Amino acid sequence: MSWTGRLAWLLRSWRLHRPDAPLADPAAFARALTGNGCPATPEQVVAWESGAVDPPYAAWVGYERVLGLDHCLLASSREYLRVSLPAGSLPQVLAPTDKDSDHFEHDRKRLLAAAATGRATPIQWTALGSHLTADQDWAPEGEEVQALCDEIVTQLARGVDASYRLISIAAAGLAQVAALRAPLVTSIRGYLGDPDVQVVHDPLGLLDQISSPEAADLVLDLLEKAPNRALYLHAVWQATQMVLRGGFDDRQRARLGVLVLARWRADPTQAPVDLAQLIAVLPTGFREAFSRAAQQWGNTDFGYVLEHGEDVTAESAERLATRLVNAVAAADPAAMESDRGELASLVRESLFHRESERRHLGSVLLSASPYAAGLGEAALDALSERDTVSLARGRAATLCTYLATEHHRLRLSPFVGDPDETVAAAVTIALGHIEFATTTDQVLRHMIPTQPGSLGRGHMYALGMTGSPGLSAIASSSSAPDWQRRAARWWLRTGPAIRHPQ
Repeated sequence: MSWTGRLAWLLRSWRLHRPDAPLADPAAFARALTGNGCPATPEQVVAWESGAVDPPYAAWVGYERVLGLDHCLLASSREYLRVSLPAGSLPQVLAPTDKDSDHFEHDRKRLLAAAATGRATPIQWTALGSHLTADQDWAPEGEEVQALCDEIVTQLARGVDASYRLISIAAAGLAQVAALRAPLVTSIRGYLGDPDVQVVHDPLGLLDQISSPEAADLVLDLLEKAPNRALYLHAVWQATQMVLRGGFDDRQRARLGVLVLARWRADPTQAPVDLAQLIAVLPTGFREAFSRAAQQWGNTDFGYVLEHGEDVTAESAERLATRLVNAVAAADPAAMESDRGELASLVRESLFHRESERRHLGSVLLSASPYAAGLGEAALDALSERDTVSLARGRAATLCTYLATEHHRLRLSPFVGDPDETVAAAVTIALGHIEFATTTDQVLRHMIPTQPGSLGRGHMYALGMTGSPGLSAIASSSSAPDWQRRAARWWLRTGPAIRHPQ
Protein backbone atom coordinates (compact mmCIF):
# COMPACT_ATOMS: atom_id res chain seq x y z
CA MET A 1 0.00 0.00 0.00
CA SER A 2 1.25 3.51 -0.83
CA TRP A 3 1.81 6.11 1.86
CA THR A 4 -1.16 8.02 0.45
CA GLY A 5 -3.25 4.89 0.96
CA ARG A 6 -1.96 4.48 4.49
CA LEU A 7 -2.85 8.04 5.40
CA ALA A 8 -6.33 7.45 3.99
CA TRP A 9 -6.49 4.32 6.15
CA LEU A 10 -5.52 6.37 9.21
CA LEU A 11 -8.47 8.72 8.72
CA ARG A 12 -10.88 5.91 7.94
CA SER A 13 -9.78 3.78 10.87
CA TRP A 14 -10.39 6.61 13.33
CA ARG A 15 -13.85 7.40 11.95
CA LEU A 16 -14.90 3.74 11.88
CA HIS A 17 -13.16 2.71 15.08
CA ARG A 18 -16.60 2.36 16.61
CA PRO A 19 -18.77 1.13 13.70
CA ASP A 20 -21.98 1.66 15.67
CA ALA A 21 -21.23 5.34 16.37
CA PRO A 22 -23.36 7.99 14.61
CA LEU A 23 -20.32 9.35 12.75
CA ALA A 24 -19.85 6.06 10.89
CA ASP A 25 -22.30 7.51 8.36
CA PRO A 26 -20.27 9.67 5.89
CA ALA A 27 -23.14 12.16 5.60
CA ALA A 28 -23.29 12.67 9.37
CA PHE A 29 -19.52 12.96 9.55
CA ALA A 30 -19.44 15.51 6.71
CA ARG A 31 -21.97 17.64 8.60
CA ALA A 32 -19.84 17.41 11.74
CA LEU A 33 -16.72 18.45 9.82
CA THR A 34 -18.57 21.41 8.32
CA GLY A 35 -19.63 22.47 11.80
CA ASN A 36 -15.98 22.38 12.90
CA GLY A 37 -14.58 24.64 10.20
CA CYS A 38 -13.98 22.12 7.41
CA PRO A 39 -16.78 22.27 4.81
CA ALA A 40 -17.19 18.75 3.44
CA THR A 41 -19.61 16.52 1.55
CA PRO A 42 -20.16 12.78 2.04
CA GLU A 43 -18.51 12.19 -1.33
CA GLN A 44 -15.40 14.06 -0.20
CA VAL A 45 -15.18 12.02 3.00
CA VAL A 46 -15.30 8.80 0.97
CA ALA A 47 -12.69 10.13 -1.48
CA TRP A 48 -10.33 11.19 1.32
CA GLU A 49 -10.64 7.85 3.10
CA SER A 50 -10.08 5.82 -0.07
CA GLY A 51 -6.91 7.70 -1.06
CA ALA A 52 -8.51 8.95 -4.28
CA VAL A 53 -8.11 12.59 -3.19
CA ASP A 54 -5.58 14.15 -0.80
CA PRO A 55 -7.48 15.71 2.12
CA PRO A 56 -6.76 19.40 2.70
CA TYR A 57 -4.98 20.36 5.90
CA ALA A 58 -8.29 21.58 7.32
CA ALA A 59 -9.64 18.04 7.03
CA TRP A 60 -6.86 16.62 9.21
CA VAL A 61 -7.58 19.22 11.87
CA GLY A 62 -11.31 18.69 11.42
CA TYR A 63 -11.03 14.95 12.04
CA GLU A 64 -9.15 15.68 15.27
CA ARG A 65 -11.85 18.06 16.47
CA VAL A 66 -14.87 15.98 15.50
CA LEU A 67 -13.43 12.75 16.92
CA GLY A 68 -12.10 14.39 20.09
CA LEU A 69 -8.48 13.44 19.42
CA ASP A 70 -5.39 15.09 20.84
CA HIS A 71 -4.48 18.32 19.09
CA CYS A 72 -2.01 17.69 16.23
CA LEU A 73 -2.23 13.88 16.47
CA LEU A 74 -3.29 13.40 12.84
CA ALA A 75 -2.11 16.64 11.22
CA SER A 76 1.43 16.29 12.58
CA SER A 77 1.59 12.65 11.46
CA ARG A 78 0.65 13.61 7.91
CA GLU A 79 3.15 16.47 7.72
CA TYR A 80 5.88 14.40 9.37
CA LEU A 81 5.51 11.76 6.67
CA ARG A 82 5.63 14.43 3.98
CA VAL A 83 8.95 15.88 5.15
CA SER A 84 10.45 12.45 5.90
CA LEU A 85 9.74 10.81 2.55
CA PRO A 86 11.70 11.69 -0.61
CA ALA A 87 10.60 14.98 -2.18
CA GLY A 88 7.38 14.69 -4.13
CA SER A 89 6.15 11.53 -2.38
CA LEU A 90 3.31 13.47 -0.76
CA PRO A 91 1.94 16.87 -1.82
CA GLN A 92 2.11 19.80 0.57
CA VAL A 93 -1.38 20.49 1.92
CA LEU A 94 -0.56 23.11 4.54
CA ALA A 95 -0.80 26.52 2.89
CA PRO A 96 2.45 28.52 3.19
CA THR A 97 2.55 31.50 5.49
CA ASP A 98 1.63 34.74 3.70
CA LYS A 99 4.77 36.86 3.73
CA ASP A 100 2.81 39.90 2.56
CA SER A 101 0.51 39.97 5.59
CA ASP A 102 0.69 42.99 7.89
CA HIS A 103 1.90 40.99 10.89
CA PHE A 104 4.36 38.67 9.10
CA GLU A 105 7.57 40.45 10.15
CA HIS A 106 6.37 40.98 13.71
CA ASP A 107 5.46 37.29 14.10
CA ARG A 108 8.73 36.14 12.56
CA LYS A 109 10.76 38.31 14.92
CA ARG A 110 8.77 37.10 17.94
CA LEU A 111 9.05 33.43 16.96
CA LEU A 112 12.75 33.72 16.18
CA ALA A 113 13.50 35.28 19.55
CA ALA A 114 11.60 32.55 21.38
CA ALA A 115 13.24 29.75 19.38
CA ALA A 116 16.83 30.98 19.68
CA THR A 117 16.50 31.25 23.47
CA GLY A 118 14.83 27.87 23.98
CA ARG A 119 11.40 29.25 24.87
CA ALA A 120 9.46 28.22 21.75
CA THR A 121 6.87 25.46 21.94
CA PRO A 122 6.79 22.76 19.23
CA ILE A 123 3.85 24.52 17.56
CA GLN A 124 5.78 27.80 17.59
CA TRP A 125 8.76 26.02 16.05
CA THR A 126 6.62 24.82 13.15
CA ALA A 127 5.26 28.33 12.72
CA LEU A 128 8.82 29.67 12.58
CA GLY A 129 9.79 27.07 9.99
CA SER A 130 6.83 28.14 7.87
CA HIS A 131 7.81 31.82 8.18
CA LEU A 132 11.41 31.15 7.18
CA THR A 133 10.50 29.05 4.14
CA ALA A 134 7.89 31.61 3.05
CA ASP A 135 10.57 34.29 2.57
CA GLN A 136 13.86 32.63 1.68
CA ASP A 137 15.41 35.90 0.57
CA TRP A 138 15.69 36.71 4.28
CA ALA A 139 17.55 34.77 6.96
CA PRO A 140 18.68 35.51 10.52
CA GLU A 141 22.20 36.85 10.89
CA GLY A 142 25.12 36.85 13.31
CA GLU A 143 25.08 34.90 16.54
CA GLU A 144 21.34 34.40 16.24
CA VAL A 145 21.86 31.99 13.33
CA GLN A 146 24.03 29.53 15.22
CA ALA A 147 21.94 29.86 18.38
CA LEU A 148 18.84 28.96 16.37
CA CYS A 149 20.50 25.94 14.76
CA ASP A 150 22.04 24.74 18.02
CA GLU A 151 18.65 24.93 19.70
CA ILE A 152 16.69 22.99 17.06
CA VAL A 153 19.30 20.21 17.13
CA THR A 154 18.98 19.89 20.91
CA GLN A 155 15.18 20.03 20.71
CA LEU A 156 15.14 17.16 18.22
CA ALA A 157 16.80 14.95 20.81
CA ARG A 158 14.03 15.51 23.38
CA GLY A 159 10.71 15.52 21.53
CA VAL A 160 8.10 12.83 22.21
CA ASP A 161 5.03 11.86 20.15
CA ALA A 162 3.33 14.87 18.51
CA SER A 163 5.96 17.24 19.90
CA TYR A 164 8.68 15.17 18.25
CA ARG A 165 6.85 15.24 14.93
CA LEU A 166 6.27 19.01 15.10
CA ILE A 167 9.89 19.78 15.96
CA SER A 168 11.01 17.51 13.11
CA ILE A 169 8.70 19.32 10.69
CA ALA A 170 10.17 22.64 11.83
CA ALA A 171 13.73 21.34 11.42
CA ALA A 172 12.93 20.20 7.88
CA GLY A 173 11.65 23.71 7.17
CA LEU A 174 14.86 25.27 8.43
CA ALA A 175 16.85 22.86 6.26
CA GLN A 176 15.11 24.26 3.17
CA VAL A 177 16.60 27.71 3.79
CA ALA A 178 19.92 27.84 1.93
CA ALA A 179 21.50 30.27 4.40
CA LEU A 180 20.83 27.89 7.31
CA ARG A 181 22.21 24.66 5.84
CA ALA A 182 25.87 25.19 6.69
CA PRO A 183 25.10 26.41 10.24
CA LEU A 184 22.82 23.40 10.75
CA VAL A 185 25.61 21.02 9.74
CA THR A 186 27.98 22.87 12.07
CA SER A 187 25.50 22.46 14.91
CA ILE A 188 25.00 18.75 14.23
CA ARG A 189 28.75 18.13 13.95
CA GLY A 190 29.35 19.96 17.21
CA TYR A 191 26.49 18.16 18.93
CA LEU A 192 27.70 14.71 17.84
CA GLY A 193 31.28 15.66 18.65
CA ASP A 194 30.45 16.00 22.35
CA PRO A 195 31.89 12.82 23.90
CA ASP A 196 29.09 12.83 26.47
CA VAL A 197 26.20 13.13 23.99
CA GLN A 198 23.39 10.72 24.88
CA VAL A 199 20.86 10.95 22.01
CA VAL A 200 22.16 10.74 18.45
CA HIS A 201 19.48 9.50 16.07
CA ASP A 202 17.13 12.44 15.73
CA PRO A 203 19.77 15.18 15.32
CA LEU A 204 21.69 12.92 12.94
CA GLY A 205 18.48 12.22 11.02
CA LEU A 206 18.24 15.88 10.08
CA LEU A 207 21.27 15.48 7.81
CA ASP A 208 19.33 13.75 5.04
CA GLN A 209 17.03 16.81 4.95
CA ILE A 210 19.97 19.13 4.30
CA SER A 211 20.91 19.26 0.65
CA SER A 212 24.58 20.17 0.92
CA PRO A 213 28.00 18.54 0.41
CA GLU A 214 28.81 19.26 4.06
CA ALA A 215 25.86 17.20 5.30
CA ALA A 216 26.78 14.26 3.08
CA ASP A 217 30.43 14.46 4.16
CA LEU A 218 29.43 14.33 7.83
CA VAL A 219 27.43 11.14 7.26
CA LEU A 220 30.45 9.59 5.50
CA ASP A 221 32.78 10.73 8.29
CA LEU A 222 30.58 8.92 10.81
CA LEU A 223 30.52 5.79 8.66
CA GLU A 224 34.31 5.86 8.66
CA LYS A 225 34.99 6.62 12.33
CA ALA A 226 31.88 6.65 14.49
CA PRO A 227 32.94 6.59 18.16
CA ASN A 228 30.51 3.78 19.05
CA ARG A 229 28.36 1.10 17.45
CA ALA A 230 25.06 2.90 18.08
CA LEU A 231 26.22 5.98 16.19
CA TYR A 232 27.63 3.81 13.39
CA LEU A 233 24.30 2.04 12.86
CA HIS A 234 22.49 5.37 12.76
CA ALA A 235 25.02 6.57 10.18
CA VAL A 236 24.19 3.50 8.06
CA TRP A 237 20.51 4.44 8.32
CA GLN A 238 21.17 8.01 7.20
CA ALA A 239 23.54 6.99 4.41
CA THR A 240 20.79 4.72 3.06
CA GLN A 241 18.36 7.64 2.99
CA MET A 242 20.92 9.90 1.34
CA VAL A 243 21.44 7.35 -1.44
CA LEU A 244 17.67 7.16 -1.98
CA ARG A 245 17.38 10.96 -2.02
CA GLY A 246 20.36 11.43 -4.34
CA GLY A 247 22.28 13.28 -1.63
CA PHE A 248 25.79 12.08 -2.59
CA ASP A 249 27.80 13.43 -5.51
CA ASP A 250 30.17 11.27 -7.59
CA ARG A 251 33.11 11.78 -5.24
CA GLN A 252 31.02 10.93 -2.20
CA ARG A 253 29.47 7.86 -3.83
CA ALA A 254 32.97 6.59 -4.58
CA ARG A 255 34.00 7.17 -0.97
CA LEU A 256 30.83 5.41 0.22
CA GLY A 257 31.71 2.34 -1.83
CA VAL A 258 35.21 2.26 -0.34
CA LEU A 259 33.85 2.55 3.21
CA VAL A 260 31.34 -0.26 2.71
CA LEU A 261 34.02 -2.51 1.24
CA ALA A 262 36.45 -1.73 4.05
CA ARG A 263 33.85 -2.52 6.70
CA TRP A 264 32.97 -5.79 4.98
CA ARG A 265 36.60 -6.88 4.82
CA ALA A 266 37.16 -5.94 8.46
CA ASP A 267 34.21 -8.01 9.72
CA PRO A 268 32.62 -10.23 7.05
CA THR A 269 30.39 -11.89 9.66
CA GLN A 270 28.75 -8.79 11.16
CA ALA A 271 28.89 -6.49 8.12
CA PRO A 272 26.03 -8.22 6.25
CA VAL A 273 23.77 -7.60 9.26
CA ASP A 274 24.84 -3.99 9.77
CA LEU A 275 24.99 -2.94 6.12
CA ALA A 276 22.12 -4.82 4.45
CA GLN A 277 19.82 -1.81 4.10
CA LEU A 278 22.62 0.32 2.64
CA ILE A 279 23.95 -2.32 0.24
CA ALA A 280 20.39 -2.94 -0.98
CA VAL A 281 20.18 0.60 -2.41
CA LEU A 282 23.63 0.56 -4.05
CA PRO A 283 24.03 -0.22 -7.77
CA THR A 284 23.22 -3.76 -8.92
CA GLY A 285 26.85 -4.75 -9.37
CA PHE A 286 27.63 -3.91 -5.74
CA ARG A 287 24.62 -5.84 -4.45
CA GLU A 288 25.45 -8.95 -6.45
CA ALA A 289 29.12 -8.88 -5.44
CA PHE A 290 28.34 -8.58 -1.73
CA SER A 291 25.66 -11.26 -1.97
CA ARG A 292 28.20 -13.68 -3.46
CA ALA A 293 30.74 -12.74 -0.80
CA ALA A 294 28.22 -13.42 1.96
CA GLN A 295 27.46 -16.85 0.51
CA GLN A 296 31.15 -17.67 0.47
CA TRP A 297 31.23 -16.97 4.21
CA GLY A 298 28.22 -19.24 4.73
CA ASN A 299 25.63 -16.47 5.09
CA THR A 300 22.71 -17.58 2.94
CA ASP A 301 20.24 -15.17 4.57
CA PHE A 302 21.87 -12.01 3.20
CA GLY A 303 20.76 -12.58 -0.38
CA TYR A 304 17.19 -13.19 0.83
CA VAL A 305 17.17 -9.89 2.74
CA LEU A 306 18.40 -8.00 -0.31
CA GLU A 307 15.88 -9.62 -2.63
CA HIS A 308 12.76 -9.64 -0.46
CA GLY A 309 13.29 -6.56 1.71
CA GLU A 310 12.61 -8.24 5.06
CA ASP A 311 14.96 -9.46 7.78
CA VAL A 312 13.09 -12.75 8.24
CA THR A 313 11.26 -15.18 5.97
CA ALA A 314 7.86 -14.16 4.68
CA GLU A 315 6.27 -16.93 6.74
CA SER A 316 7.87 -15.72 9.98
CA ALA A 317 7.01 -12.08 9.30
CA GLU A 318 3.41 -12.93 8.48
CA ARG A 319 3.07 -15.14 11.54
CA LEU A 320 4.12 -12.49 14.09
CA ALA A 321 2.24 -9.64 12.39
CA THR A 322 -0.91 -11.77 12.29
CA ARG A 323 -0.45 -12.73 15.93
CA LEU A 324 -0.32 -9.08 16.99
CA VAL A 325 -3.30 -8.06 14.86
CA ASN A 326 -5.36 -11.03 16.05
CA ALA A 327 -4.67 -10.03 19.65
CA VAL A 328 -5.93 -6.51 18.95
CA ALA A 329 -9.00 -7.88 17.18
CA ALA A 330 -9.79 -10.26 20.03
CA ALA A 331 -9.78 -7.37 22.49
CA ASP A 332 -11.90 -5.10 20.28
CA PRO A 333 -13.54 -7.12 17.45
CA ALA A 334 -16.09 -4.52 16.37
CA ALA A 335 -13.40 -1.93 15.69
CA MET A 336 -11.51 -4.20 13.30
CA GLU A 337 -14.22 -4.92 10.74
CA SER A 338 -12.52 -3.22 7.78
CA ASP A 339 -8.97 -2.66 9.00
CA ARG A 340 -7.40 -6.05 9.55
CA GLY A 341 -5.54 -6.36 6.23
CA GLU A 342 -4.15 -2.82 6.22
CA LEU A 343 -3.15 -3.04 9.87
CA ALA A 344 -1.37 -6.38 9.39
CA SER A 345 0.60 -4.98 6.45
CA LEU A 346 1.72 -1.93 8.43
CA VAL A 347 2.62 -3.96 11.52
CA ARG A 348 4.68 -6.35 9.41
CA GLU A 349 6.58 -3.49 7.79
CA SER A 350 7.17 -1.79 11.14
CA LEU A 351 8.70 -4.96 12.53
CA PHE A 352 10.65 -6.52 9.70
CA HIS A 353 11.32 -4.18 6.78
CA ARG A 354 14.97 -4.16 5.79
CA GLU A 355 15.23 -0.35 5.98
CA SER A 356 15.31 1.32 9.39
CA GLU A 357 13.49 4.33 7.93
CA ARG A 358 10.56 2.25 6.72
CA ARG A 359 10.23 0.56 10.11
CA HIS A 360 10.40 3.97 11.77
CA LEU A 361 7.76 5.62 9.58
CA GLY A 362 5.45 2.64 9.88
CA SER A 363 5.77 2.76 13.66
CA VAL A 364 5.05 6.50 13.70
CA LEU A 365 1.85 5.89 11.75
CA LEU A 366 0.81 3.05 14.07
CA SER A 367 1.40 5.28 17.09
CA ALA A 368 -1.13 7.77 15.66
CA SER A 369 -3.74 5.08 14.96
CA PRO A 370 -6.65 3.96 17.14
CA TYR A 371 -4.87 0.62 17.57
CA ALA A 372 -1.73 1.97 19.28
CA ALA A 373 -2.64 0.91 22.82
CA GLY A 374 -3.83 -2.54 21.76
CA LEU A 375 -0.73 -3.14 19.65
CA GLY A 376 1.42 -2.14 22.60
CA GLU A 377 -0.29 -4.81 24.67
CA ALA A 378 0.12 -7.37 21.89
CA ALA A 379 3.83 -6.53 21.50
CA LEU A 380 4.32 -7.05 25.23
CA ASP A 381 2.52 -10.39 24.93
CA ALA A 382 5.01 -11.38 22.22
CA LEU A 383 7.90 -10.44 24.51
CA SER A 384 6.48 -12.72 27.19
CA GLU A 385 6.06 -15.81 25.02
CA ARG A 386 8.89 -18.31 24.97
CA ASP A 387 8.56 -19.18 21.28
CA THR A 388 9.24 -15.61 20.07
CA VAL A 389 12.70 -15.60 18.45
CA SER A 390 15.38 -13.11 19.48
CA LEU A 391 15.14 -10.80 16.45
CA ALA A 392 11.36 -10.63 16.74
CA ARG A 393 11.56 -9.88 20.48
CA GLY A 394 13.98 -7.03 19.80
CA ARG A 395 11.76 -5.57 17.10
CA ALA A 396 8.62 -5.94 19.26
CA ALA A 397 10.41 -4.11 22.08
CA THR A 398 11.46 -1.36 19.68
CA LEU A 399 7.84 -1.01 18.53
CA CYS A 400 6.94 -0.43 22.18
CA THR A 401 9.14 2.69 22.20
CA TYR A 402 6.60 4.23 19.80
CA LEU A 403 3.42 2.84 21.37
CA ALA A 404 4.04 2.87 25.12
CA THR A 405 1.77 4.96 27.35
CA GLU A 406 1.01 5.11 31.05
CA HIS A 407 -1.36 2.20 30.41
CA HIS A 408 1.62 -0.07 29.67
CA ARG A 409 3.91 0.97 32.54
CA LEU A 410 3.42 -2.03 34.84
CA ARG A 411 3.85 -4.51 31.99
CA LEU A 412 7.01 -2.81 30.73
CA SER A 413 8.84 -2.71 34.06
CA PRO A 414 9.72 -6.45 34.33
CA PHE A 415 11.52 -6.31 30.99
CA VAL A 416 14.01 -3.74 32.29
CA GLY A 417 15.98 -6.76 33.49
CA ASP A 418 15.44 -8.90 30.40
CA PRO A 419 18.43 -11.14 29.61
CA ASP A 420 18.37 -9.92 25.99
CA GLU A 421 20.11 -6.55 26.14
CA THR A 422 18.37 -5.35 22.97
CA VAL A 423 14.98 -5.90 24.60
CA ALA A 424 15.99 -4.40 27.94
CA ALA A 425 17.47 -1.29 26.30
CA ALA A 426 14.37 -0.71 24.16
CA VAL A 427 12.07 -1.10 27.17
CA THR A 428 14.04 1.45 29.20
CA ILE A 429 13.75 3.88 26.27
CA ALA A 430 9.99 3.23 26.15
CA LEU A 431 9.76 4.10 29.84
CA GLY A 432 11.54 7.37 29.07
CA HIS A 433 8.68 8.27 26.75
CA ILE A 434 6.19 8.08 29.63
CA GLU A 435 5.81 10.70 32.37
CA PHE A 436 7.90 10.42 35.54
CA ALA A 437 6.76 7.95 38.22
CA THR A 438 8.61 7.33 41.47
CA THR A 439 8.34 3.54 41.37
CA THR A 440 9.69 3.29 37.82
CA ASP A 441 12.44 5.78 38.63
CA GLN A 442 13.60 3.65 41.55
CA VAL A 443 13.70 0.52 39.39
CA LEU A 444 15.71 2.27 36.69
CA ARG A 445 18.19 3.80 39.13
CA HIS A 446 18.65 0.51 41.00
CA MET A 447 19.37 -1.46 37.81
CA ILE A 448 21.72 0.92 35.93
CA PRO A 449 24.58 -1.21 34.54
CA THR A 450 28.04 -0.38 35.78
CA GLN A 451 29.44 -0.59 32.24
CA PRO A 452 28.50 1.79 29.41
CA GLY A 453 26.68 0.43 26.37
CA SER A 454 23.24 0.44 24.81
CA LEU A 455 21.56 -0.68 28.03
CA GLY A 456 23.38 1.89 30.12
CA ARG A 457 22.46 4.65 27.67
CA GLY A 458 18.87 3.40 27.76
CA HIS A 459 18.73 3.77 31.54
CA MET A 460 20.23 7.25 31.47
CA TYR A 461 17.86 8.18 28.62
CA ALA A 462 14.85 7.16 30.71
CA LEU A 463 16.12 9.09 33.72
CA GLY A 464 16.96 12.12 31.61
CA MET A 465 13.73 12.24 29.62
CA THR A 466 11.62 11.93 32.76
CA GLY A 467 13.63 14.56 34.63
CA SER A 468 14.60 12.13 37.37
CA PRO A 469 15.71 13.76 40.64
CA GLY A 470 18.33 11.03 40.73
CA LEU A 471 20.34 12.74 37.99
CA SER A 472 21.75 15.31 40.39
CA ALA A 473 22.76 12.60 42.83
CA ILE A 474 24.47 10.58 40.10
CA ALA A 475 26.24 13.65 38.69
CA SER A 476 27.79 14.49 42.07
CA SER A 477 28.36 10.94 43.29
CA SER A 478 31.90 9.86 44.09
CA SER A 479 31.00 6.18 43.75
CA ALA A 480 29.08 6.22 40.43
CA PRO A 481 31.11 5.22 37.35
CA ASP A 482 32.55 8.13 35.42
CA TRP A 483 30.35 7.47 32.35
CA GLN A 484 27.21 7.69 34.50
CA ARG A 485 28.29 11.00 36.04
CA ARG A 486 29.04 12.46 32.62
CA ALA A 487 25.75 11.22 31.17
CA ALA A 488 23.82 12.68 34.11
CA ARG A 489 25.51 16.06 33.66
CA TRP A 490 24.66 16.01 29.95
CA TRP A 491 20.99 15.43 30.72
CA LEU A 492 20.97 18.12 33.40
CA ARG A 493 22.39 20.58 30.84
CA THR A 494 20.06 19.47 28.05
CA GLY A 495 16.77 19.11 29.91
CA PRO A 496 13.96 16.52 29.99
CA ALA A 497 11.51 15.42 27.32
CA ILE A 498 9.38 17.91 25.41
CA ARG A 499 5.94 16.31 25.67
CA HIS A 500 3.37 19.01 25.02
CA PRO A 501 2.91 20.68 21.60
CA GLN A 502 1.59 23.98 22.92
